[in-house]
Amino acid sequence: MPYINEIEENLTKKLKVIYISFDEDEIKWKKAISKKKKTGNQYRMINSFNSTFSKYFKLEEIPRYILVDKGGKTILNKKLPLTSQKNDFLDELKKVIIF
Repeated sequence: MPYINEIEENLTKKLKVIYISFDEDEIKWKKAISKKKKTGNQYRMINSFNSTFSKYFKLEEIPRYILVDKGGKTILNKKLPLTSQKNDFLDELKKVIIF
């Protein structure tokens, strides 16, 4: 996720990023967040793919990118190019967000 912070900063008025981890070990998850100096909306999913959240969004693999508009409508729910492939990732986002 090397570019996700940059993307979020550039689209701050159009996009709010929420990070959801499927890590089972809470201590390791907290250490990873601290080590990567991640702040903001960090959550850990319990029951991973069996959770209500995962079933609602039909999650079968990660990483997964879900965009929900202000009205609660899902406008994107798919696996995208990794954020390390910045241009490919941005091209996919541009299909659903006006930059």
